[in-house]
Amino acid sequence: MYSESKSIIRNMMGLALAGLMVSWALFISPAWAQTYVSGKVFTSDGMVVASGAVALYHAAGVTPEASTVSTDGLERIRVEQGELDELAAGLDAGETPDLVVTGCPHASLEEVASVAEQVRGRTLRVPVWICTSRVIKERAEGKGYLADIEAAGGRIVADTCMVVSPLEEMDYGVTSVDSGKAANYLPGFCQQKVNFRDLHDIIEEVLE
Repeated sequence: MYSESKSIIRNMMGLALAGLMVSWALFISPAWAQTYVSGKVFTSDGMVVASGAVALYHAAGVTPEASTVSTDGLERIRVEQGELDELAAGLDAGETPDLVVTGCPHASLEEVASVAEQVRGRTLRVPVWICTSRVIKERAEGKGYLADIEAAGGRIVADTCMVVSPLEEMDYGVTSVDSGKAANYLPGFCQQKVNFRDLHDIIEEVLE
């Protein structure tokens, strides 16, 4: 379920914020900010920018200036879990993927390590790409993660992003992603149908 994945929740928080806000700035309450603190803040950031017009936000307990911002008179909007689940489902085509891609924004070394652990000694039925920086790729190679991923049939792609790659020219038509930003951009930029789910789930789905 979407509600069980913190990664999906962070993505959907970004989409919900972008959809709700028409002004240039917003203030995220402490309760929502704690979900940001628990993982990748830029996962939500990417979705806000990709799907809305929010140029600036303050998050209580996260961004350092938030304590200096007055919230007096601000409109308060409550977002329920069911709304986040509905948004996530709307981004999921539910089709068999030709490709699985993560790293939008770029994957961290910890995320690369997690994928390497999951695929180690197993075989992928479809390609899995991990987009990250060259520095992270080199560190992953030094730790043996790259070898594990490549042995399974995956690859680490350095210094680029899936949304600017010519996926449609490579005969891919359905791509599974764990990124709301990618799910928002790929249909238009790369003519892809998209499955949007938790990373562990979309990789497990294509493992022998």
